[in-house]
Amino acid sequence: MPDPSSSKANNTMSCEIYIMLLLLITATPYMFLFLMKRGQARRQVRPPGPKQLPLIGNLHQVGDSPHKSLPRLSNEYGPLMFLQLGWVPTIVISSADVAKDIFQNHDLVFSGRPELYTAKKLSYGGNNISFTTYNEYWRELRKIAIMELLCSKMVQSFYTVRNQEVDLMTKFIARSSSEPINLSSLTLVLANNIVCRAIFGKKFDNAAGFDELMRQVQGLLGKTSIADFFPCMEWLNKFNGRNASMDKYFGELDKIIDQEIQDHLHPERSKPENEDLIDVLLRIQKDSSAAICLTSEHIKAVPIDIFIAGTDTSSATLVWTMAELIRNPSVMRKAQDEIRQIVKGKEMVEEDQLPKLIYLKSVLKEALRLHPPAPLVPRETIQDCTVGGYKIPAKTRVIINIKSIGTDQKHWENPLEFLPERFLNSSIDFRGPNFEMVPFGVGRRGCPGMNFAIPLLELALANLLYRFDWKLPPGMTTADLDMEEALGNTTMSSEIFIMLVLISITPFLFLFFVKQGKKRAQSMSLPPGPKQLPLVGNLFHVGHSPHKSLPELANEYGPLMFLKLGWVPTVVISSADVIREIFKNHDLAFSGRPELYAVKKLNLGCDNISFAPYGEFWRETRKIAIKELLTAKCIQSLQGDRYEEVELMIEFIARSSGPINLRSLTLVLANNVVCRAIFGKKFNNSTSIDGFDDLMREVQNLLGKSSAMDFFPWMKWFNNFNGRNSSMDKYFSELHKILDEEIKEHLDLSRPTPKHQDLVNVLLRVQNDPNPVIPLSNQQIKAVLSDIFIAATDSSSATLVWTMTELIRNPSVMKKAQDEIRQVVNGKEKVEENDLSKLVYMKSVLKEALRLHPPAPLVPRETIEDSTVAGYKIPAKTRVLINVKSISIDPKYWKCPNEFRPERFLNSDIDFRGQHFELIPFGVGRRGCPGMNFAVSLFELALANLLYRFDWKLPPGMTSEDLDMEEAFGLSMHKKNPLCLVATLAIP
Repeated sequence: MPDPSSSKANNTMSCEIYIMLLLLITATPYMFLFLMKRGQARRQVRPPGPKQLPLIGNLHQVGDSPHKSLPRLSNEYGPLMFLQLGWVPTIVISSADVAKDIFQNHDLVFSGRPELYTAKKLSYGGNNISFTTYNEYWRELRKIAIMELLCSKMVQSFYTVRNQEVDLMTKFIARSSSEPINLSSLTLVLANNIVCRAIFGKKFDNAAGFDELMRQVQGLLGKTSIADFFPCMEWLNKFNGRNASMDKYFGELDKIIDQEIQDHLHPERSKPENEDLIDVLLRIQKDSSAAICLTSEHIKAVPIDIFIAGTDTSSATLVWTMAELIRNPSVMRKAQDEIRQIVKGKEMVEEDQLPKLIYLKSVLKEALRLHPPAPLVPRETIQDCTVGGYKIPAKTRVIINIKSIGTDQKHWENPLEFLPERFLNSSIDFRGPNFEMVPFGVGRRGCPGMNFAIPLLELALANLLYRFDWKLPPGMTTADLDMEEALGNTTMSSEIFIMLVLISITPFLFLFFVKQGKKRAQSMSLPPGPKQLPLVGNLFHVGHSPHKSLPELANEYGPLMFLKLGWVPTVVISSADVIREIFKNHDLAFSGRPELYAVKKLNLGCDNISFAPYGEFWRETRKIAIKELLTAKCIQSLQGDRYEEVELMIEFIARSSGPINLRSLTLVLANNVVCRAIFGKKFNNSTSIDGFDDLMREVQNLLGKSSAMDFFPWMKWFNNFNGRNSSMDKYFSELHKILDEEIKEHLDLSRPTPKHQDLVNVLLRVQNDPNPVIPLSNQQIKAVLSDIFIAATDSSSATLVWTMTELIRNPSVMKKAQDEIRQVVNGKEKVEENDLSKLVYMKSVLKEALRLHPPAPLVPRETIEDSTVAGYKIPAKTRVLINVKSISIDPKYWKCPNEFRPERFLNSDIDFRGQHFELIPFGVGRRGCPGMNFAVSLFELALANLLYRFDWKLPPGMTSEDLDMEEAFGLSMHKKNPLCLVATLAIP
C-alpha cells in the first residue's frame, strides 16, 4: 500500500491545462479582429439559431454533452438550426419532416463528410468509406464492400460464423453460474469476433491485445480535436498528447493490418473456403480492369473502417436493448414467450426461425428508436442549396440528430416510453423510407452494413432471451438502473472549452500576473530552476508526462529544484542526500499535504488520512487506522482472508485455457482482500455501474487526473463546463451510496456479530465513544474508508504486475525465484505465510521491482512553515514533489541502476521501510504510508503462489523484446498496456 496520495496530484499537467496555457500566449486580439471581419462578410439568410460569441461562436452552448444540449436548443430555435462551432458553420437537423425534405430533394448536396482530424489520420488521409469525400472513388469502394461483404448473399454465407460465436457467448454465460455478467464486454467480444472473421478470416486472440487496442482506437476516434473547429490550430495536437497517442495506437493497428496482408499474400497460405475482405481487396488490386486502382493504404483503411463501424455499434445496441428489457419485465417476458414457443425446445435459436419472431423484431426496432448507436451523424454540404427558404452554403457541416428524430412527438405517441407494440401493426421500418426512424442513417451515405448488423443483433438477442432468464443483481431494483448515455463523438471536448474561454480574458490575465509577479519578487534565495513564462510559470516544461520531464529537468538544475506550476510554487526533490537532510532536520515542516480538487470533492470537503492537513485530526485517525487495522497483530488476524483470496485467484488461473490478464486479476485480488478488511465482506459486481470493481476503476481514474484548479485555484468554476464535475458527481455519489449502505448495515442491531471487527465497526465504535479524542461524523468515516481502500488496491495491483513483467523479461531471475520457492515449500499444495521469511531471493525480487517501479513515483507534500534546505529558502505553502523514481535509480547509490538485478539486495541491509533514503517506495517521514506491512504481506503471498504454482511465458508469437514497458501515469504508475501471460500448472 504505497503512499496513497501519490500521483493523483502529480499528473501535473493534463491535456486540457497544457493546451489552455499554450493558448494564453497566442495573438488573441488579431484572431478576434479576423473572425469579426470574417463573420460580417458571410452574413446571409440562414436558419435560426442562438446568438454567438466572438471567436467561439456557439461552442459554449453545445458544451461537452451535445446529445443533451442540441435537442434543448432545437426546442427553442426549431428543427433546422444554425450554429457556429468555432470556425465551422453548422446546421442541425432534428425532425423527420426536415430530413425528408433534404434527403428527397437534396441528397447529393448533403452527401459529403467533414474532414475530422482523427478520422483523417486513421483513414490514411481519407481512403476509407465512412469519411471519404463524395466522389467516384467512394462510390466504387462502397460498391465493392456491399457486393463482396455486405450483400444478402454474403451476409448469409457468414451464418456459421454468427452461429458459432453466439453459441460461444451463451456457453460462457452458462459457465458463469449465478455471477453477474458484464454484457458490455461480452457483446463487444462477440461483435469483434464475428467482424474479424468476416474481414480477416480469423478472430484475434485477446492475448495479442487486439480487443484492447481497438478500444483505444475507438476511444481516440470518439474524442474531438481542436482542429475540428479551428483548422489553423492543428499544430496544438503535437503538444497535447493527441498526436503521440494516435501515432502509438494507429501505428500498432497499422502493423497488425500489414501483417494480415502479408499473411494473405503468402504463397503457402492454404486457400480459404470463402474469401474474406482482405482477399477481395487484394484480388481487386491485382485486377487491371478494375474501376479503381487500390493502393496498400486503401486496403488497410477499408478493413479498419468496417471493423470500427461494425463492432462498437452492435455491442451498444445489444446492451441498450437488454437494459430496456430489464427495466420492462413484462416486455421481456412477452419476447421470451414468443421465442420459446417458436423454437420449441431446440438447443438454440437458429437464423431460419428469426422471421417468425415478430415481437422480438419490434423490441429491437424500439431499442434502435430510443437508443440509436450513432445519435448524431455528421455530414457536409458539397454545394450551395436552399432548404425551407434558408440558404445553406457549400462546406457547411451538418449534424443529423437521429435521437431527436426518433423521439419526435409529432410522429411518436409517448415517444420516451419503451413500447415495442407500436411496431406490431405498423409498416415503419429502419431501412430508409421512413424518415421518422433512421438509426442507420439516411440517403446515399446511409450505413451500408445494416444488413450485416441486423442478423447479428437478432440472433444474439434471441439466444440471450431464449437460453436465459435475466434479472438485476441482488439488492438492485429497476429504479437503480443507470440509463445515462456516454456519447463517443462529442462535439466539444473540455480542452477546447477551457482554451476558448481563456482566450477571451488573456489580455487581462497577462497584465494581472505580470503585476503580481513583480509584487511577489523577494530577496530570498530559492533553489535553482528553469526560467518561467508569465502566467504559466514552468507548466510548459513539465508537460503531461511529469514522470519523464522532471528527471530531465533535475539532471540540468539539480536534485533540489524550484518550479512555478501556474500559481503554485513547487520544489522537486530528486536525490537521497536531499531527502536525508529534509526528513532528518525538517520532517515536521514538510508534513503538509496540498489541497487537490478531486480529492476534496470525493471526501465532500472532509479530511481523510492521506490528504488531511497535519494536525490533531490527522494524527488521531492515522493512529486509529494503524492500531485497528495495520498493526502486525491485526494483519496476522486477516491471514485467512489473504489465503482464501489468493487461492481463488490461483484456481481461476488453473481453470483458464488462454492468456491471463494479470492487471485485472491482481486488481480483483487486492479489492477483495481490502474490502474484507474494511467492510467485513467483498462485493460482487452488483452496483448500478457494472460492478464495484468497475466503479472503483472510474473513481481511481478521476482521482488520477489533475484539475486546472490544482494550479490555478480561481479556476474552480471551469469544472462545471468541462464535464469533470458531472463525472465526479456520478461516480463519487455512487461510491457514497455504497458506503452509506455499509454504515447502515453495520448499525443494524440484528446484524450477526462478526468474527473480527472490520474498519467500519471500529470507526462507528469511536464515533459512539462518549469521550472521543476526536469527533467523527458519518462523512468523515466515509472519507477514511474510501481513502484506505483506494490507497491499498490500485497500488498493490500495479506492483504485482510490474514484478511479473520484470520476471518475464528476465527468465533466469524468474527461474531462480521459482527454484527457491519450490525448494522451501517442498511439495506442499500452496505457499503459506510462515514460508515467506525463508524466501530471501523472492523478497529481493520484490524490493528490486519496487525500486524500479515505485507505484507512486511522485509523492506530493506541502510545507507548513518556512525552512532552509541546503542553503535555500523554502517558504511555507510550497508544494513539494518527492521524485521517488529518480531517487531509487540514482547512479550515486545504485550500480547499473536501470537494470533489474535482485542480487544487489542479497548481501545488503537496504530495505524499503523508511530508514534507507535511497529506497522509499512507501514514502518517508511521518507522512510515510502507514499500510506498508499490510501491503507487503499481500505482495509476498500472492507473488510466491503465482511463481510456485505456475510456469509463465508470453503468448505465442511474442518475445521479451515485444513487451511494452511504457508507464501510464495516474493514481498509481501502472503498466500502460495490460500484461497478458500464459500460465502452465507446475504444482497440481
